[in-house]
Amino acid sequence: MEKIIVADDELKIRKLVCGFLEKSGYEVLEAEDGDEAYRLFCENKSDINLLILDIMMPGLNGWEVCRKIREISSKSRNCSKTEAAILCSLDYCADRIRSQRKVKSLEGKIAQTEAAMDELIAENEALKEELEALKNNH
Repeated sequence: MEKIIVADDELKIRKLVCGFLEKSGYEVLEAEDGDEAYRLFCENKSDINLLILDIMMPGLNGWEVCRKIREISSKSRNCSKTEAAILCSLDYCADRIRSQRKVKSLEGKIAQTEAAMDELIAENEALKEELEALKNNH
């Protein structure tokens, strides 16, 4: 039976994922944070086939867990080749997308403002030249 570690600090998500995997015939180890996921991996490293990790967790985040596991896996002959899936919460991803859209929107507004400023400067220069020409003709 394949063994999977599921790490997520949100209990509801963790239970949902674990329940689905267990019903599908997998043995599942649960971790409520990255530190526990890393500890479980170290205790079971030759038996773990997959890690499903949340990105944002207390202690070690999902990326840090992967990095640490890669370090020990590369040094150990007893480690199976373990796959890792990094998951982010929908709220986190949506916030990132909204933030990126806001930045793009602000960049567009800044570019429009800069273009308008350039136009005003050019018009001001043209008016100065016209005024100077009028002064010279009188």
